[in-house]
Amino acid sequence: MGINSKKVLLALGLGAFTGIALYLLYKKNEDDDDLENFSETSTSRHTLIEMKIPRNAVGFVIGREGSNIKDIQEMTNTRINFKNPAGPSDERICVIRGKAECAQEAERLIQRAISEQPNILTITVSVPQRACGRIIGRNGDTIREMCAVSGAKIIVDKDFKTSTDGMRAVTIKGTEDQLATAKQMLQEKVEEEEAMRRRIDLSASNRAPRHKNKLTDATKGQDGAEPVPTRESLVATGSDGYLEVYVSAVDTPGHFWVQVKSPRAIELDKLVERMTALYSEESNREMYKLKKVSVGDVIAAPFPYDKSWYRAEVAEVAESEADPADAALTVYYVDFGDTDTVKRRDAAELRTDFLGLSHQAVECFLAGVKPSDCAWTDAAGDCFEELSYAAQWKSIMAKVLRYQQAGSHKVPVVELVDTNSPMDVDIAKELVKRGHAVWQAAGAAGGARGSFGWGHHPDVPTLCSFSPHGRGLQCTELAGQSRLMIGSPAVGAQSWPVRAAS
Repeated sequence: MGINSKKVLLALGLGAFTGIALYLLYKKNEDDDDLENFSETSTSRHTLIEMKIPRNAVGFVIGREGSNIKDIQEMTNTRINFKNPAGPSDERICVIRGKAECAQEAERLIQRAISEQPNILTITVSVPQRACGRIIGRNGDTIREMCAVSGAKIIVDKDFKTSTDGMRAVTIKGTEDQLATAKQMLQEKVEEEEAMRRRIDLSASNRAPRHKNKLTDATKGQDGAEPVPTRESLVATGSDGYLEVYVSAVDTPGHFWVQVKSPRAIELDKLVERMTALYSEESNREMYKLKKVSVGDVIAAPFPYDKSWYRAEVAEVAESEADPADAALTVYYVDFGDTDTVKRRDAAELRTDFLGLSHQAVECFLAGVKPSDCAWTDAAGDCFEELSYAAQWKSIMAKVLRYQQAGSHKVPVVELVDTNSPMDVDIAKELVKRGHAVWQAAGAAGGARGSFGWGHHPDVPTLCSFSPHGRGLQCTELAGQSRLMIGSPAVGAQSWPVRAAS
């Protein structure tokens, strides 16, 4: 073999040796999956240490967004990773790689962090159900912010069912300091809700009870068009489906209007104050004098039984040939649900800045009952008004069970419960108990206007008209079938065949 051949073989040998050395060096730097057969391996240049760490301590060792483990790596010039053990375990394996003294220092820092881990506690507190909306916030924004600020985990019980004390469980997890911060933040939200409710109650207490005036049927505009106002809706404030309302006007025990007890009740009172201050001045009434009025217009109108002014929708216009200003306007007060008649000269145009608040009166039917006779009696109406605190601005609970089509719109069919006394009172049950109502077949609404849900007999047609006392329909037998035109002016009137009770 010549010298050149020996050089070639030497070069090949050196190349192979270099390749093997590089391969071994690469193998020493592979990820943790290649270290499964090592518990602790040391060389003069490189050390691998595996530590078993309780799973409940891993999060604290790592820190928020890895801050703790990054600090340890930087201080000790090591690489630290976690991997799961081969089988089920309450521990995870922490793998430390670096120079011997550096790896040992990292191990010491991790052990110290575990020993200093704060004790994680779990407590359950109770908060008023009515404050849960404020605690959770829109789309959960408020509770997420409280978790971030306090560092605790806050969980509102999702499986809430109506309890006798109206409280709801909230679970808090965290350190002692985190729990204290979270509890303080929850208490602040509860106090905010209670303060808001006190303002609402104070505002409601300043309202005068509204006179029990006659409710009239309404008709569509002459052109058949139906106005489409912005109306308040009944949206439950808790998972039990209930919300607090005021009964603001009553046609019959089966047909009435409510206002939602919310901050908008305060807005409504302020609106009435501003309107009254404006239109009480004769010069302002002259400035906003009604030059033209049509059915469906929303105007400013006084309420004949107090000195305040309200938003009202024109339901009917009875022109006066002698003086157009004496035209009689039948108006529906869109924030209360009652109806009355005012002269055109006494009403005024509604200033545009009074239009922003949604119409607060929500038309409702009472679920499950019908009158015990042909129609609701005055005694039944008095009983319902007493049970529901009608127009007395004392709140009760309402729950929407379904919606019933009434002409072109849907009316909520509700359950009403008075929770102001130690024993809850289901108003429908109480009407039946006192003999003013009977239970009806499932699916029918007790207040359906002119509907067959009142148990009318199909063979004895009647003509029905409103009672002058505001107690709804009065029935008179006729030889042939008649039709009743009825409905709130906010949605237009509809007609139904009306038949007598059996």
